[in-house]
Amino acid sequence: MLVQSGKWLSAEGPESDIVVSSRARLARNVSGFPFITRADRTQMEELEDYLSGRLKEIIKDGVYFKMSDLTEIERGVLMERNLISRELCDATVPSGVVFSLDESESVMINEEDHLRLQVIEPGLRLREAYNRINELDEKIGEVVEYAYSDRFGFLTACPTNAGTGLRASVMLHLPALIMTRQMPKVFETVYRLGLAVRGFHGEGTSASGDFYQVSNQKAMGRSEEALIDDILSVVPQIARYERSIREALVEQTRKRLEDRVWRAYGLLSSCRLVSTEEALDMLSLIRLGLSLRILNKIDANIVSQLFVLVQPAHLTKRSGKEGLSEELRDAERADFIRQYFAVN
Repeated sequence: MLVQSGKWLSAEGPESDIVVSSRARLARNVSGFPFITRADRTQMEELEDYLSGRLKEIIKDGVYFKMSDLTEIERGVLMERNLISRELCDATVPSGVVFSLDESESVMINEEDHLRLQVIEPGLRLREAYNRINELDEKIGEVVEYAYSDRFGFLTACPTNAGTGLRASVMLHLPALIMTRQMPKVFETVYRLGLAVRGFHGEGTSASGDFYQVSNQKAMGRSEEALIDDILSVVPQIARYERSIREALVEQTRKRLEDRVWRAYGLLSSCRLVSTEEALDMLSLIRLGLSLRILNKIDANIVSQLFVLVQPAHLTKRSGKEGLSEELRDAERADFIRQYFAVN
């Protein structure tokens, strides 16, 4: 599990120089059980047992973890891989997650809702992600009776998720727009369409490594296809804008851009101390350099994997050394990146 990250970070798929991944998520609740906010511990334990057994039969090559069986670091690893949310990572109630071996499919149990289904595809493959999650949803719906209202659609703990229960998102790498301070224009366009912009790990997180997610905000009152269309109407525009700014940077400030890219590569190839934030910033520049053919000394897939593998929980789990000081942790990160570059 710590060797490489999931299929969604493979640097493959349509528009993969800018569009990292496409995700579809569905919120579902089970008829006859109270929402998590109103359920007692016994009910949540019963629900976890009930759902985990059925999910393991549906995702046949899947791995299931009860949150109570995991250490804080192990939970952190799952969150850094986008297999669980921050809420489930911090959960104290009976809960769990099942996911496929390639990590493209996952289902959280007893997060904000009884079930949170997720499918992630590499590149701009949002329709494919939706088609896959629709199939998974239908399979689960055959063995689990969902809470559904003819008036409101699928019932969810948060009203903004009710209706379709769909949250669709696309993750983009936008270093050129950030360098040239053009992101406010992107935010304005996205918000005007009723969409949201979030950080690397979703709502309430920062844009680590120059990654942003564009997603729908509400799930009620519109069809799944319309929600997908909204996102697909704006993401290609953002990608073209980012690409045009990259080309302008090459034409107007090539030496300066080359210097930044090669400095980033040189730093990570030889440094002895590097923080998470600095590592992600340098990896972002290297990824940009690869897409512009400024740099060709490393495979883009390796760089994509490192965005996950250098994060704190992965680093601690791999080293087997919990409770490290910040300096020792930064030293472990620098050692790992140097070794990873050397063998890849």
